[in-house]
Amino acid sequence: MNLFLLRVPGTLAWMAAVTLALAACNSGGDASPPPTQGATIGPAGGTVTAAGAQVVVPAGALAQQAPIAIEATRVGAPTMPAGVPEFGAMFALTPHGTSFATPATVTLPFDPALVPAGTQPQFYKTNAAMTAFEVVAGATVSGATMVAPLSSFSFVIVGGLPPLTRHTPVRNWQFGTYLVNGTFTGYTRPQDTSGADFTDSTEFGPLLRAQPRQAQGVVVFGNFGNTYGAYAEAPSGTLRLSDEAIGSQAWVWQSQSFTKNAVDASLTFTLSAAHFVTYDENPRFGLSDSYVWSWGQMSVDAYTSTTTRPFYSAASQVSLIGEANDWMFDVKDMPYSTHPLLTREDFLDLYVVAYQPTGRCPRVEALLALRAPITYRVDLSSVGVGQEFTVWSEIKAQPLNRKGSGFALDCEGSGATTNIRDPLGMGGMTMAFSGLTPTNRPLPLPPAAIPTVAACTGPNLPEAGNIQFDSTTYTMRDTALQGTQSVRITRTGGKTGAASFRLFSQDGDAKAGTDYGAVDRTVFFADGYDTARTETINVTFRPGAQGDRFFNLFLVRTGGCAPDELGAQQAVVVIRD
Repeated sequence: MNLFLLRVPGTLAWMAAVTLALAACNSGGDASPPPTQGATIGPAGGTVTAAGAQVVVPAGALAQQAPIAIEATRVGAPTMPAGVPEFGAMFALTPHGTSFATPATVTLPFDPALVPAGTQPQFYKTNAAMTAFEVVAGATVSGATMVAPLSSFSFVIVGGLPPLTRHTPVRNWQFGTYLVNGTFTGYTRPQDTSGADFTDSTEFGPLLRAQPRQAQGVVVFGNFGNTYGAYAEAPSGTLRLSDEAIGSQAWVWQSQSFTKNAVDASLTFTLSAAHFVTYDENPRFGLSDSYVWSWGQMSVDAYTSTTTRPFYSAASQVSLIGEANDWMFDVKDMPYSTHPLLTREDFLDLYVVAYQPTGRCPRVEALLALRAPITYRVDLSSVGVGQEFTVWSEIKAQPLNRKGSGFALDCEGSGATTNIRDPLGMGGMTMAFSGLTPTNRPLPLPPAAIPTVAACTGPNLPEAGNIQFDSTTYTMRDTALQGTQSVRITRTGGKTGAASFRLFSQDGDAKAGTDYGAVDRTVFFADGYDTARTETINVTFRPGAQGDRFFNLFLVRTGGCAPDELGAQQAVVVIRD
């Protein structure tokens, strides 16, 4: 099995394939092919051997007598995939189309001398229509033979994987700034398919008014998409002018299409590094919308032309927010994400330190960093052999400074940076794949949508797990840090089948629109998905003494057969004054 690395989010550094010279089928070129050999095999099972190939039919695999034969021939066979090296003779197992209730064990000879070092031989057979060859999953090498279970007969041969053609993904990037008045101005750069290494950068605005240094934005792309990353610093406006830049964005995205050419094809991606940094040199708390924020989003989607939404979607948002000595962070999957990407546990504990460098202003810094690289496997089981699909991956780095900054020497500085890439190199994400061929025909990303889950028509299924709040009571703070309070919804005791629940709020003495933002949304768990969902609740900052207030949250099942015991699916949210 060949692995092709792409260091991205995600996307393609191609390994050059070794061109193999095809060996002559006969050492001298004059020898006649071995004769056909066969036997009549019935329900008791049996064995047929010819020219080093063997078929073992287990007992019970056939319901009646059948003439099983092996012949070294390619007459009537479809052509092998372009560029696939052959490591041995092709055999016809007949009668074609014979099927077995229990797979027969087929052994094929091949010449190990023809297999390049580091290459894994592949067992090929023709498909049911006898129109193309496909790789058989579960085949193993035993000396100079390859053994595989077959449920039906066809042409078979031992070969390698096809050589790769160098293709480049479509690469895009955008820089942008956020102004005091909330306006965002973005400027997208031209698409790139050159495959060359390059870095692009920009300046978003001053960091501190008394210093000439400008807030930087940087995007990086490696050769043929083998890496990408994004870095952004928030400019430091005074908040006095509506057109001052106080936030920034560096956004990169790539797309590439592949054809699946093996049943056991695989694609993995690794998030290598993510850092979120904020600082504040002003010990005073500001107004209701005063904060420093470092935010990032990472996502990978895979989809075909025949689906309206991705068959694989993993997307998370991470935020670090605060001011003075009050900091918090939040990690959540996007509502439409079908597979988990990031959780709070994937990050090191939030590191907050207060110190005063010699001759400089006191400073509080907060740092959030990924605990270790994380590797994810894209589920390709819904993609057929020969089918094409697209992988779309992106990173957004978006810091924002609403604390405001005075002069560099008046101890009113503050700032934020977001860095989603390997700080020691060009990294950011890596990908590896096998059994896939890049085709360089990526499709546009379908609109994000939460999958629809059919309503349960039978009894509750314990194996679907219990979906509920992780606590019956949540305490949230009435502070300037709006939009960062969250609740977790867990799935425990099982994860069979998709499930969806409606999450909604109900007033207590806390009122929607005054004390908190009303909640009414869908919470989705994919089949096999039991990573907790994090849902953000907006708490409105109300200066002055309001007293503690509360409101209620409810979960009601809308799809799937996960148990819906109301007692475990309601919670009280207390807003602490």
